Amino acid sequence: MGKYLKWWCLILVIIIASMNSVISCKKIVIHKVFSDAPKITEAGYVTLEKIYSIDVTDINLFNKEGAYEKIIAFDSQENMYVADSFQSKIYVYDNSGKLKYSFGKHGEGPNDFSTVNRILIDGNILRVFQGPNIIKNMSLSGEYISKDLIYIENRLSVKNVGDNYYVMRGKPYDKFTKLDLILSFMDRKMSKNRDIFIYNYPPGFKGTNYDFRYFNWLLVTNNGEFYFPESNFDKYSIIHYDKEGKPKKMFGRNYDIKKYSREAENRFKNIYKDQIEKGEAKFPNNPPVINLMFQDKHDNIWALVGETYEDNRNREFENTVDLFDSNGEWLHSIKTKYISKYCIYNNGKIYKAMPMDEETFKKYIEVYEIKYKN
Repeated sequence: MGKYLKWWCLILVIIIASMNSVISCKKIVIHKVFSDAPKITEAGYVTLEKIYSIDVTDINLFNKEGAYEKIIAFDSQENMYVADSFQSKIYVYDNSGKLKYSFGKHGEGPNDFSTVNRILIDGNILRVFQGPNIIKNMSLSGEYISKDLIYIENRLSVKNVGDNYYVMRGKPYDKFTKLDLILSFMDRKMSKNRDIFIYNYPPGFKGTNYDFRYFNWLLVTNNGEFYFPESNFDKYSIIHYDKEGKPKKMFGRNYDIKKYSREAENRFKNIYKDQIEKGEAKFPNNPPVINLMFQDKHDNIWALVGETYEDNRNREFENTVDLFDSNGEWLHSIKTKYISKYCIYNNGKIYKAMPMDEETFKKYIEVYEIKYKN
């Protein structure tokens, strides 16, 4: 009897191990959705209606292209806060684009700022990042509350979801030639962290950053899940991750990798002329597939794809934007000048930082409302 019992125990162990193996395999299987054509091809299915413009000519940081996404934040009433790092001042606009008030100046006092490099809003608190290690916590009207000290090396982007933060940082290695992008889950004090995602950035630490803006490839949703391209220089494939950094699904569409236009190449050679002559810079083969993502109020994912106006400076160029539904199905595509790398989405509206007018030297943020047909 004891002999047979041993055999039955052995068989049971094998069965359980097999079941665990199957379960383990199921955990790493990713649901894949790839589309040959969009579900909806009807023109006008989704439109962008301009509702107002905001004059930001006097805000100095807007003269530096691409820096705007770090110095704009929105409160629950859709008021927009804009930081001017040069003046150490915060401007507040209402939800119709009118200036409500401003506060702050350069200094060391409780209501003063220095070297502002990022702002964000956490409930009823405006958090002003100063230098590499200091966050000043202010009321939304500009009164000092408290100060936090943080130590995050090579911080690239910060997104708050509930009481927690998602922080993307860059980690160079191998004699500063390679670069990892690391997404960490942190508490409100940014003192405790847990790395949940690591991406090896193909161009490396010394690779030419030709408006690639790789931190904009990341989309963190309001429920704490996130999206990031699988391999953004050679395929159209987006991975949807849960809060723990585990992949849930992969989706994309048929896409032919295209080289940059001659206009984009000429602009590159003009910008990096000295580095090219020294052999330090080489024109990239092609633009990244995904340049920017956001999720709208219908839970649709918007993806800005391929070469954009910012690359070639052709005023007639229309950027390609794809919409995917919550299941990863390719829903619709549009050609538009109104969505670019220099856009922020907030509550159904697109805020686009326009290039400076070469004749008037004026600079505006144009605001568009997303409207679906029916």
